[in-house]
Amino acid sequence: MELYFLVENQNIQRTDDNFVVAGSKNYLFANFTFSKEWNENIIAIFSSQCGTYAQPVNDGRCPVPYEVLKKSGRIDVSVCAGDLITSDTTSVIVHETGYTDKAEECITPPPTIIADIYNRIETGFAQAKEEIMTEIKEILGSYIQSSDIDSDLIKDSKNPVASGVVYNRLQSEIDRRIYLENKKADKEYNGGFVGGNGAALGGVGGAAVGANAKASSGMAGG
Repeated sequence: MELYFLVENQNIQRTDDNFVVAGSKNYLFANFTFSKEWNENIIAIFSSQCGTYAQPVNDGRCPVPYEVLKKSGRIDVSVCAGDLITSDTTSVIVHETGYTDKAEECITPPPTIIADIYNRIETGFAQAKEEIMTEIKEILGSYIQSSDIDSDLIKDSKNPVASGVVYNRLQSEIDRRIYLENKKADKEYNGGFVGGNGAALGGVGGAAVGANAKASSGMAGG
């Protein structure tokens, strides 16, 4: 942001009405327009309750020292040049800021791109495992129902099919495998997973589920 000043002879006036807030650094600049006698080695002087600081003016412009902006209040601005021209002062009101040095400690940095990608991959594999096991559960459930295993269960029957024992065991095994996949699945080759007795993974990022299952190599996996 720019502050504008007009310097005629030894009088300096501020010509803008920009709103200035304390705490800024490398943000606020001062622009000066001089009458003809101000032609070399011009120095701008900024004074506030934080101290007095000088800045060389190049091509009519210089930064406002951040030291004078640390606190709210008034900044007095003047200039001098050569051997020796001086000016009177004009003022800039600095308004209070809500920023404090401790504010940065409360800022949570955004995740890095790598961390974000990793989290997306992990979420994708978790959803894939859930979908695979859910599909197996639906297929087995459909087969059991189509085979009338559950149709007319006979109370106290010693027949494991008629009594529902087969269905219950299959259901328990499916639930157990879903639990193991979610909690204890082995991860190999950059995020792949395997599940089931004798399952193996042979490539990058694949998935193998079930007895003796194997996944072939490739970025997407078998």
